[in-house]
Amino acid sequence: MKILKQCVLPFASMALLFACAQRPSPTSALEAQSQQAETVQPLSEIERIVDLESSYAEQSTLAEKVSADKSALEATANALTEQVQSMSKQMESESLPDLQKAEVQAQIEAMLKEKVAVEANISSLTATDAAAKKELEALKAEIEKLKKDLAASKTATPAAKTAATHYKFTYTGQKCLDVQASGTADNVPILGFACNANSLNQQFVYDVRGAYFFLKSRVSNKCVSVTGTAVSSPVVQKACTFNSDKSWQWFGVAGTKGKLRNQYSGKCLGVNNLGRMVLSECNSIYAINFSYFKI
Repeated sequence: MKILKQCVLPFASMALLFACAQRPSPTSALEAQSQQAETVQPLSEIERIVDLESSYAEQSTLAEKVSADKSALEATANALTEQVQSMSKQMESESLPDLQKAEVQAQIEAMLKEKVAVEANISSLTATDAAAKKELEALKAEIEKLKKDLAASKTATPAAKTAATHYKFTYTGQKCLDVQASGTADNVPILGFACNANSLNQQFVYDVRGAYFFLKSRVSNKCVSVTGTAVSSPVVQKACTFNSDKSWQWFGVAGTKGKLRNQYSGKCLGVNNLGRMVLSECNSIYAINFSYFKI
């Protein structure tokens, strides 16, 4: 990836036309760590395909397990139905003592309750199975598109160089950094949302400035920013400035993945149970490992 020269400003606002020397310096603690910081390299088209195919294989395994569990539960439900029918016929055809009839009836009722529980589990697995198949279809479509684009790029005439290169930041192979509802106002939340190849609100300019970089949304021309320093502080977009609340660096790099640590807060990007990006301790299990690739 080509890094812009130090004094080339990526933003057009007149408010940003100040000397490059006024860029914020990292805090002393982060400055010492940044000297040894590694940088995650963007995934090539081939690496992206491999990454998605790995996710597809994992999702296929999950779908197969869900399907097998569902089949086993359906067999259990059928067996319970047959037992209930058999015992009901037995009660009707035989002259059983009242005490024995009560015992058989209790067994039938217990089986019917068990069948209701089994059918509820079947219903839940049916929904899970449908969601897994939908996810597989989406992954397959993206893989096929990437392969088609890759094949076309080998024969296409090189396009004219554009002013900015846009990237997608992904995690778990299926979620992307996302500006909520393609909003353009300040303080619009940054989400972790299902990746969509055509969504401009999932594309960002990756502007490197020494050991740090800024992430500028393609759809809003605003930068990914923090709203505080505490764990769970929301991550939003704000008008781009060279302030440290919008400045990020790679942390805990492993291969083609790494966490995004904010300069101002010293904390990393995580996601809450609503799918919104928030600050997390970088060494916690809630901090996300991202990959990124060029659009």
